[in-house]
Amino acid sequence: MNIFTQDDISKMAPLGSQVLHFPEGIIGYADIRDAEVKILDEKKPFSLMRLEDPTGFMNLLVIEPRDFNLAYHPVFFENDLVSLGITDPADVALLNVVSIESPETQELTVNLVGPFLINRKLKIGKQVVIQNYSNYSVKHHIPKAAEETKAS
Repeated sequence: MNIFTQDDISKMAPLGSQVLHFPEGIIGYADIRDAEVKILDEKKPFSLMRLEDPTGFMNLLVIEPRDFNLAYHPVFFENDLVSLGITDPADVALLNVVSIESPETQELTVNLVGPFLINRKLKIGKQVVIQNYSNYSVKHHIPKAAEETKAS
């Protein structure tokens, strides 16, 4: 069950707005344990993930890979699935971080190497590096036409 096909991803129910807990923190920010995900209705399919720690917060723009047409077949390490109590693919949600590469052109990229793997039932997650990371980029370009199609 550690391999997710495009078909698996397209069948995932939307995560929606949620409060999530990251027991191990996130990559680069071990003290950040809690996050709130809010759907940006005016900017669908994007959501905002607000990460908080004792000293403040930061916001990340995120997207569910099910919301854009992409050949994405992440393979997860079994220990990542086990640590989150994931035994059923229906319990999985994925969020990928989006970056604005150029404010002038609004060119967007998405990190396909280090998604947030979430157990939607338990509302816990962790940022992971996928097993087949060499097949993907941390700066995969999101085509402008695909953004506009999904946003309408």
